[in-house]
Amino acid sequence: MQDKPKAFAELKCRNNEIGRYPTFLLSLNKWMKGKELAKEVGIPFLIIVRWTDGVFYHEAGSSEVTYSVGGRRDREDSADIEPVVLIPIEKFTRII
Repeated sequence: MQDKPKAFAELKCRNNEIGRYPTFLLSLNKWMKGKELAKEVGIPFLIIVRWTDGVFYHEAGSSEVTYSVGGRRDREDSADIEPVVLIPIEKFTRII
């Protein structure tokens, strides 16, 4: 029997608690590529985040998200500002 992947995942680590911001920001490009891969193979695309107070996941496509332009502004690198997806924090489920 051949093992098959169960999901594609984008893994992130944040140095703050989950409740510090109302949304989680992810590059729109990463969001779209992950969803595209998952759809092609027929498996979920998960965003897994380790915040300082736990590890949580969100299954892409399972809830409403918003789109914006954002990113880091502290590095003076214009490439850090790009289209993003904003996922409401309450849409994440605790793993540990």
